[in-house]
Amino acid sequence: MSTDLHAAGEPSRESLAGLTVLGFLSALWSVVLWGELWLARVTGSATCAFGDSGCGALWDSRFARALHDFSGVPVAGWGLAWGLAAAALPLLLLARRFEPGRATALRTAVRLVAAAGAASVVLLALVSAGLGTLCTGCAVVYVLVGGYAGIALAGWPGAGWAGLPQATAWAAGASALALLVLLPVGRSTPRSLAAEGRAGIGTAAAPAPGGGDIVARMLAVLNPQQAQTLADSLGLLRAAAARPMPAPRALLGSAQAPLRIVAWSDVRCPHCAELHETLRLLLETYPQQLAVDSRFFPLDGECNPAVDRRGDPTRCLAARAAACFEGRPDALAFAGEMFAEAETLDVARVRALATARLGAQASCLDSADALARVRTDVDAAMAFGIEGTPLVVLNGRTGTSFPPFLEAMVLASGNPDHPSFAALPPANPSAHLH
Repeated sequence: MSTDLHAAGEPSRESLAGLTVLGFLSALWSVVLWGELWLARVTGSATCAFGDSGCGALWDSRFARALHDFSGVPVAGWGLAWGLAAAALPLLLLARRFEPGRATALRTAVRLVAAAGAASVVLLALVSAGLGTLCTGCAVVYVLVGGYAGIALAGWPGAGWAGLPQATAWAAGASALALLVLLPVGRSTPRSLAAEGRAGIGTAAAPAPGGGDIVARMLAVLNPQQAQTLADSLGLLRAAAARPMPAPRALLGSAQAPLRIVAWSDVRCPHCAELHETLRLLLETYPQQLAVDSRFFPLDGECNPAVDRRGDPTRCLAARAAACFEGRPDALAFAGEMFAEAETLDVARVRALATARLGAQASCLDSADALARVRTDVDAAMAFGIEGTPLVVLNGRTGTSFPPFLEAMVLASGNPDHPSFAALPPANPSAHLH
């Protein structure tokens, strides 16, 4: 019998205390992650970086969005609920105020919580691996949950699973109670500031009875968070150094438009997928008022010398495929297909999507010309000091991908000092947006 179990089959007080501490630490760190999620939603500061893309990609994954929509609580909230249950159950056992039968069921409940935590960690790790990302903040939770499972499962091998029905009720009840308490906060957690902003695109373009300046009309419908993010985006644009724009290869929109947007993306980057949808809507709404030059900056060293990591050839193939579609009327639609399947996209699927549209011309994907275009895009992005994707450049100055900001710049004909912008709050000089 394990040294963590007494002769009567009871866990040692030391192991129970250890589980309580691990559960509490997991809950505490989940609060930190939830706060980071909230901040990212409010400020729109998430980005896909050269190395570690952080937790943003996981939080914005299809799985995480579905979990939040279904339960009302985001992934970090579920981690907090698990931590609270994981800390409470061994703490109850430490009190030793239960008759033997109930104590046995409670011990099994602790093991059930440990098993559920381990399974959840494996699931989230698989989701992250599918995205080609590593969430270092989440990894702290993985370690804490792994330690918890190591004690409750591997450290109590003689404990068994006695009293399973009652134990299941204990474990499920503790978790459900924690989720119920957290539900109001979960429901008020912003889903996506970018998505909310994108929903308003075109509102100002509708004819207004009173007429007036179209930029002012657009600003008037923004909520305080959106107005502040727009002001911060303008502040970053005004402070950015003007650099020569790369020579366009295949512009979308009007070549005579007063605003030209160059956007660099990576197919795995969820923020790039949001930017793609934003630009699509802007081109559809204001076809004569902007020109878009879409480029790729694949975050894989196979085709991008600026990136150290390798191992996801889909990123490079997707970039080469996008280069092959330049100048075609279905270029935007093809990019949209890739972004729509970004989480599960692989080399075979990219080739299938490209072949369905290119036919025999799909051989372009493996051509030296396609790779040369990707390398040209990488060099152009480096000239603008790219830190991650998406990178958005407006008339030679680095801006952000925030939808209301991009729409405002379209309506202002690319002028960051349009008089209507004076109604916005002061820009936050320390804002870090992409």
